[in-house]
Amino acid sequence: MKIKIILLFIFFIIIFNKNIYAKYVMEYKSTIAIIQIDTILPKIELLDIKNVNEFYKQDINKTENVIIQIKVIENNIKEDNFQANNIIILQEDKKIEPKIEINKNIQTDSQIVYEINISELISIQKLKVKIPKGIIKDISGNENEEKVFEIN
Repeated sequence: MKIKIILLFIFFIIIFNKNIYAKYVMEYKSTIAIIQIDTILPKIELLDIKNVNEFYKQDINKTENVIIQIKVIENNIKEDNFQANNIIILQEDKKIEPKIEINKNIQTDSQIVYEINISELISIQKLKVKIPKGIIKDISGNENEEKVFEIN
């Protein structure tokens, strides 16, 4: 009986004691989510247009060559599909298939400058370069808007 009373007394002391004594205190921190909110669409701007044949008049094939510099402004690019097969060339609003070469000239954290060399053109009258929507995507899923640049 005395043992039961002693055990009961120890049990009440343990339950109602507000202070807990421990030799080690462990702390664990966990990152649950990293949220990056980007509401700005990737921007595409025209920097420069050069008609190569104005400088070199000795073209044997009598075809026109145009070099276009385009700047893409975006901080968090996830997908970059800026390739020759995605660029559409229109002449008098009809799709044509000239030779297209794309070079990435300058790349920084917030912008990329591309040089598009369009060659084997019969004429540059009423020529348009169309960059479709969705070529550049950022980490938030934003896509560039469609851009059409007229070359005269």
